[in-house]
Amino acid sequence: MCIRDSGYGSGKFGRAINVKFGTGPFYVQNSKLTGTGNSSASGQGVYVSSGGNLTLINNQISGSTKDIVIDAGGTVNSSFNTYTSLTNNGTFRDVSSDLTTGNFLVSGNVGIGTTSPFSTLSITGKPGTSPFTVASSSGSTMFTMLENGNVGIGTSNPQYTIDIAGTINAIAIRTPYEHTITVAKAGGDYTTITEALNAITDNDATHLYHIKVMPGVYEESITMKPYVDISGSGENSTIISGTGGTVVTAAANSLLEKVKITRAAAGAVAGVSGSNADNFILRDVNINVTSTDNAAYGVSVDSGSANVVIEDVQMTVVGQGTTAAAYGIDAENTSVVYVFNSQITVTQTGNQGVSCVTS
Repeated sequence: MCIRDSGYGSGKFGRAINVKFGTGPFYVQNSKLTGTGNSSASGQGVYVSSGGNLTLINNQISGSTKDIVIDAGGTVNSSFNTYTSLTNNGTFRDVSSDLTTGNFLVSGNVGIGTTSPFSTLSITGKPGTSPFTVASSSGSTMFTMLENGNVGIGTSNPQYTIDIAGTINAIAIRTPYEHTITVAKAGGDYTTITEALNAITDNDATHLYHIKVMPGVYEESITMKPYVDISGSGENSTIISGTGGTVVTAAANSLLEKVKITRAAAGAVAGVSGSNADNFILRDVNINVTSTDNAAYGVSVDSGSANVVIEDVQMTVVGQGTTAAAYGIDAENTSVVYVFNSQITVTQTGNQGVSCVTS
């Protein structure tokens, strides 16, 4: 049993807590315990008889006769309690120092931030705080869990479900991909993203591919393929600088993340464009596109593209022409797009319209 807050006892035997034979473990925490007896009997804040077992943590204990009384065979474990008088004929352990310098044993569930721990250790965080952090003796973060569920090892601000700032040594790491291809300026499987895409010919729902693009500026426009995901090394590290009107042509059932997309040219310009691009995901991407004389699009989807997700995307679209408008996200022909945690800035310096989102 666990008791919190306040307890009062009065009458012939005034006992705020009365623990008898066979009772336990009994826990009292963060409470005020006051026992007051009448003129013919004693008053105790806590009374433990033979066979009783009581743990007291951070309580204010007082009795009109005695604050704590322990009969022979009774046991009390005390930590950080306030009291002035004790009659101990049993076992009294002050484990306050153990909590700060050694071991503290609890024969039950422990709750931090909760009064109803449902496991050996249950932690409920406060809004806006990390519920769990482990630091070294120097204060460096070794392990942390954020309120959103992200877990970091070696980092205090994990950006992904598991974010590790260090080297992984494992017997095996399982991913949903059957193949992973590396694109790099040197030392990779291919030197351009287009070469890597062209090499994939058996991609389908049972043959998933992942293209990892290392840091560098890749001057090319790419056409993605279904069931092929592309991950850069960060928005400021992997840059796709388009060479055509559309920098990235999206595909159904694919993902593009952690890249920067740039293009500034005459004619219609689009950072990402796709038709029938069902289940396309654009995540952690920076788009910066400019048309000097025509329409400019950050993202454009058409032909009923369903369940397109745009998440954590920074988008800057500039139209400078006098014949067409500028658009942040353009969704046409019953396309369905979901946008989360993104920032869209659209500017038209000519005499045409501007729209952050149009459908």
